[in-house]
Amino acid sequence: MNGDNKLQCGGCRSLQSGTKRVMISEAPNVLTMTLKRFGARQNAQGRFEATKDKHHVAIPERLDLTPYMHPDHRNGNNLYNLYGMVIHMGNSAQTGHYISYVKKNGVWYRFDDSTVTAVTTQHVLQQYGNETPYVVFFEKEQPNAVPRVQQPVPQVLAARQQPVRVAVAATNTISKFDTDVQYLMKKYPNTDPTYKKLIQDVLKHNKNDVRAAENYIKMITYRRTAARDLHAKYPSFDYNTVFKTLAKTNDDVVAAERLLQQEKFSMDVQHLVKLFNVDQTWLETVLKYCNGDVKSAEEFARTMINRENEANKLTAKFPQFTIEAARKALKANNDDFAKVEQLIISGMVNSLQTEFTELTRDEIEQALTDSNHVVTSARTILQQKVESQNYQFNMDRLFRKYALHFTQQKVANTVFDCDMDFNRAEALLDNLVAQRMQVPTAQVQIQNLGFTAEQAQRCLNLNQGDVSRAADYCFMIYAH
Repeated sequence: MNGDNKLQCGGCRSLQSGTKRVMISEAPNVLTMTLKRFGARQNAQGRFEATKDKHHVAIPERLDLTPYMHPDHRNGNNLYNLYGMVIHMGNSAQTGHYISYVKKNGVWYRFDDSTVTAVTTQHVLQQYGNETPYVVFFEKEQPNAVPRVQQPVPQVLAARQQPVRVAVAATNTISKFDTDVQYLMKKYPNTDPTYKKLIQDVLKHNKNDVRAAENYIKMITYRRTAARDLHAKYPSFDYNTVFKTLAKTNDDVVAAERLLQQEKFSMDVQHLVKLFNVDQTWLETVLKYCNGDVKSAEEFARTMINRENEANKLTAKFPQFTIEAARKALKANNDDFAKVEQLIISGMVNSLQTEFTELTRDEIEQALTDSNHVVTSARTILQQKVESQNYQFNMDRLFRKYALHFTQQKVANTVFDCDMDFNRAEALLDNLVAQRMQVPTAQVQIQNLGFTAEQAQRCLNLNQGDVSRAADYCFMIYAH
């Protein structure tokens, strides 16, 4: 302590800087601590208004009080276990609701007016939104010895148990009712013209018990505040639905929000089912993948459905292409169907070009088009084309080779007689040419018989080069 806050010395009476601290000399069996949550501050109009400190304060499940004990009393018996807690739910001291948690036989219970539910230790220690610990209770692991208290005599007990009867006039009862209504309206103001009737109904509903009515009003006020907050967070639900959800969960905001999230998820799934008319389970997976964002889920589902349709088109057009490969190709090319289609055709053309090097790319593409892009059918077409080209090539070659010896019809007939075996046909034609190379001697022999060269050649041709038969034929035809 220093400055204007200095301590006055008890001896010289002068102000001295110093340190002040408070230490505990005796640890109680039950330790109750109140957190300074509430205060007041002056607003811009100069008025004081109630405030609440909502800072998070970690409450330990086990507390060691030894560091705060006076050194002379640190006997080691200062360990405490948390067994109770009072929670304030609200934004200020003027509004809100109180609940409590109590540990009994190792189990934590949540007390909210007349509702009691079992909860986990984690639930107790974790603070939710405006739910802030206000008073906490610890009990000593090894309690101190408690002095014996003299018990009251039976007569005193009996006297205490006698009911006290008080006669109250009916007019006083009515007056008290009106007074209680005015008290409640003043403590919990509201500009609604029907508010007085509501307070009267609440008081009657609670059998004129002001405390019960007050708790009920606190509960309703808290529920309305929480409902407004949740309605702002989930605008797809009307206020009444949110209010009823809070009532269903005993004003557990976390549980109510969880129910609203589940209901919203279900509504969003049905919206997606109606929009796309596909499997609901898949749409649930999509919505979860998009963290519940229905707009993102719509966009993602639309992309995936369009991709699936395009992939089916690709597999229908290119049967050798699997659906999985089609999906991957579309994804890699930003779902550009035309681009993927061209890539597939280009790949097939490149593959077939390695087999049919003698054909042009245009010829291969045409074969794919004619076969509806079925590679096996295109390969058959290309093989036939190659065979046809080879046949024509070989026929032209033989025509040129034997142009001076045989007619084209003779060459073609020879090829057909050899079952389209061009090597055999060529060998046979070579033999015929060789035989004809010997014919000039036979031709001269016939010419020597008095026939012209043309007559001799014709007769030899008609008799397959047989000189004697050709000579007889010449004499039969040309001799006069």
